[in-house]
Amino acid sequence: MNLEELLNLKIPPKKDDLTDEDIARLFFKYKGLLKRIERDEAFWIATNENMTRAYSKLDKQARELQDAQEQLIRKEKLAIIGQLASSISHELRNPLGVISNSTYFLKMMLEDADEKIKKHLDILQKEVVRSNEIITDLLTFAKVKKIKLVNIDLNKILEDVLKYVEIPENISIEKQLNTDLPPLKLDEEHSFRAFLNIITNALQALGDEGKIVLKTSRIENFVAIKIMDNGVGIPEENLEEIFEPLYTTKAKGIGLGLAIVKEIIDEHKGSIEVESKVGEGTTFIIKLPLKASLEES
Repeated sequence: MNLEELLNLKIPPKKDDLTDEDIARLFFKYKGLLKRIERDEAFWIATNENMTRAYSKLDKQARELQDAQEQLIRKEKLAIIGQLASSISHELRNPLGVISNSTYFLKMMLEDADEKIKKHLDILQKEVVRSNEIITDLLTFAKVKKIKLVNIDLNKILEDVLKYVEIPENISIEKQLNTDLPPLKLDEEHSFRAFLNIITNALQALGDEGKIVLKTSRIENFVAIKIMDNGVGIPEENLEEIFEPLYTTKAKGIGLGLAIVKEIIDEHKGSIEVESKVGEGTTFIIKLPLKASLEES
């Protein structure tokens, strides 16, 4: 019985029907088949790995393309906002200045007026201040930002912001500031503005009472700043939109505060994230690179 006949048998042969030569041939044929199976298996494993890598690379490129498209749309939107802001902001400043001066004059001349008149003059003055803040946001967003990096004590900026804002009596501020942080390379004016906008947002979320926690720490090559409040929180579906210009869910404001914050953090090669739950509060997490600061110190 030759090997071909042996391999084509439908019924396995009995041992006595096989010669030693037949067994040896079967053994080597079986061994060859095993090697071929192993080679085929290695080929398909390698092919699968190559396909997985190719898919991963393609997926990464698709995400990068999507990010680039979103950035392009964002920049176009910012350019339109910038043109609009530049054209109207200066024109609004002049009449607001007149209103502010007139209000101040009336308050001086009507020192003995009844409380209702004083109350309405105070309202008028506050609204002028708020209008000026909106114009400042527009101009800040519109102008080309040229940052001037200097060594700055981060904790001091946060302390200065707290001194600047008006904190209602029933809102408490808890400071957990790491005193061992090295100076950071920051633009003082822009970084002050970024923290001011976030803390102002937190105060608005709290209303008349609540708590804000400011925490600074060092995480590897970054300094982390957490600004936490226990206010109304932000719905999950809004979290991805809050840094977009002109996006707002508030009755007052034009939706530039957090967009400005993101622009400033991006200028400093940092990152900003937000975590929030409705009814529990919001946490903004800012990370600013420490490497440049350490190299300069």
